[in-house]
Amino acid sequence: ESITIKNCMPSSNISANVLCMIDVEVSTNDITGTVNSLFINNCRITNSKCGTNINGILKNVIINNIITTEPIIENGTLLDDLSRRDFTVNALAIAINGSTQGQLTDLFSGIHDLNAGVLKTPLNPDITFSDDPLRMLRAVRFATQLQFTIHNETLTSIKQQAARIDIISMERVHEELHKIITAPFPSKGFILLDETELLNKIFPELYALKGTETINGKSHKDNFYHTLEVLDNLSQKTNALWLLWAALLHDIAKPKTKRFEQGHGFTFHGHED
Repeated sequence: ESITIKNCMPSSNISANVLCMIDVEVSTNDITGTVNSLFINNCRITNSKCGTNINGILKNVIINNIITTEPIIENGTLLDDLSRRDFTVNALAIAINGSTQGQLTDLFSGIHDLNAGVLKTPLNPDITFSDDPLRMLRAVRFATQLQFTIHNETLTSIKQQAARIDIISMERVHEELHKIITAPFPSKGFILLDETELLNKIFPELYALKGTETINGKSHKDNFYHTLEVLDNLSQKTNALWLLWAALLHDIAKPKTKRFEQGHGFTFHGHED
């Protein structure tokens, strides 16, 4: 379960602001729940549904590559836990008590990737994205929010597995889109979605805005990139989600209303209705 650290401790490599923005998951072999007391003065428990929100280290076992609502769970190691994270930059662990208190565990060079601004998966990306295809969208979202670069091998895997995004509920997809839209420069996210072949899967209407056409020397602009320019410009003025969605959708009906009139050119009458 997640807790949010209020009093953050900066390190030489990571700013306090970055640490304060993230959720931290705690893994422990304590089954009594007494480890909760370590966080009373420093954390805000984000899950009020449970009496305790700090779980033991668990390992999900997926049989025959089928993900069920009730996966088989067995005891695991810290390596099991960290290797199942989305990316190396959030596959970091820090000891909070005992003789190793304050010691950082970085099994996948996450600090290096964090400083380099690179997103890569702890395991083979095919394994990571097969475990949860939403992670492909999360790669795009993190790259957009943090202005990071997606590692080439990770990017290739997303392209190869893009079709698997179809098994993810639209509610989860919408949540990632909301976060992309409210990023400082949301156009980066939608360009990445297009490059990874995810855009046509999750937002075919926006994908349909791509491209230009010329008839008898008359052309129309690429409404996809025009829309992204409008979205970026507005994002510098506001982070209101409904306004940003309005910008993203303002020309969404143009492919359906496009007509060519001899002597005049392309028209999109009624696209705003």
